[in-house]
Amino acid sequence: MTDLEKQFLDCCAKYYLERSIISSDDLLKYIDVPLISLQRCAERLEQHGYIKNLCIQYRRRFDFQLTYEGTVRREMCLEHIKDFLLKSLFVPVVVSVISSLIVASVGYLWSMRSIKENSQSPIAQPASELITDTNGLNHQ
Repeated sequence: MTDLEKQFLDCCAKYYLERSIISSDDLLKYIDVPLISLQRCAERLEQHGYIKNLCIQYRRRFDFQLTYEGTVRREMCLEHIKDFLLKSLFVPVVVSVISSLIVASVGYLWSMRSIKENSQSPIAQPASELITDTNGLNHQ
C-alpha cells in the first residue's frame, strides 16, 4: 500500500467514519495532492476492497463509501504482522529448538549405552607381568 493510499484511508477513518458517503472534496481539505492522483488512488483502493461504490463525476470529482476493511486497515495490518512473525519466526525457532533437544538427548542416550556396554565387558588381564630386577634389568 502506498503512502497516499494510507493517508487516504487514515483521513477517511479520522474525519468521516460516521458518514455513509465521502467525497473527493472532503479529502482535498486534508490531503494536498492533485485531484487526478486522488482519483487514481480511489480506483486502486476500490480494486483492493477498501472502498466501494466509487462514482466519478464531472471534472473528476468522486464519491465513495468505506468498506469494513477500509475502516479497520490498521488492525488488519497488525494482524498480518503478527501472523507473519508467528509463521516465519516463532514456529521455525521452536521447531529448531525441539529438534536440537531431540538430537542432543538421542546422542546422550547413545553415549550412555555405549559406556554401559563397555563397563560390563570383562577387563582383560595382562598376558605377562613386568618384573623389576633389583639389578636394574627388566625381565619378562
